[in-house]
Amino acid sequence: MDRMKTDLPTRRLIITGGPGTGKSTLLAHLKQRGFSVFEEVSRRLIQAQRQQPNPALPWDNLPRFAELCLEQMMIQHTKAQPQRINFYDRAIPDIIAYLRNGEEAIPSVYEQVLQQKAYEKQVFFAPPWPQIYINDQERPQRYEESLRISALLTETYEQLGFQLITLPKASCEARVKFVIEKLAMDEGSI
Repeated sequence: MDRMKTDLPTRRLIITGGPGTGKSTLLAHLKQRGFSVFEEVSRRLIQAQRQQPNPALPWDNLPRFAELCLEQMMIQHTKAQPQRINFYDRAIPDIIAYLRNGEEAIPSVYEQVLQQKAYEKQVFFAPPWPQIYINDQERPQRYEESLRISALLTETYEQLGFQLITLPKASCEARVKFVIEKLAMDEGSI
């Protein structure tokens, strides 16, 4: 028997991975397919902070930048489309991993807020992929730094009880197909 639309759950799925691993491109394609997608808050924040007289940029003031990211992620979480699949380009565990990467203290508020948010425990992980890695103004890290961040993301998500599903190093369309097939296996249908 088919479930009525009102019976469908609101699902919040995270797509994570180090810098330059194709997350944003994948999410743009999922959005074109009609999925609800929330873009990476850190890129938007970096662009906005650059316009401020005393910017809170991650390479200058990581703790403050992390606070701003948390605020924006909490707003995104409340804007999830009910009874639909919602994809997030990074989430609160990413903030924790980046704070760890910067050897900063991790305030307990991050894990407290995470426990209150209903993210799916299965997370799509975009692995490091040197062939597609590109630096830009919001991504100044060298590829080697991307490898370190990817390892910290893996460790952090697993420590927080998430299960990582590694995306294939394949075309964006192949990645979209992989995600949709995985969702279909979990739900029986999308």
